[in-house]
Amino acid sequence: MVQKPNNEREYYQIAFTVNDEKTFEREISAFRNIRDNYPKFLLTLDFDNTSFEGIHKVNVIDWHGFYFSFYSHHSSYTGPKQSK
Repeated sequence: MVQKPNNEREYYQIAFTVNDEKTFEREISAFRNIRDNYPKFLLTLDFDNTSFEGIHKVNVIDWHGFYFSFYSHHSSYTGPKQSK
């Protein structure tokens, strides 16, 4: 779980691959006990980005690009200081 400054949360589970049905079920089982509506992400190296029961299965490389692109435009972070 990631607790954000505005008291919102995001939940993450990470797996190399969940192409096998048993592995997929094992990895999403932790999310099934969470009853709030905050975002839930299963990050893998699989290429099929999908959603299942409100859980977003996302390729970790795709997520990394989206996450940092989104937050660089929606936060006060301005990047590293430039030396003169």
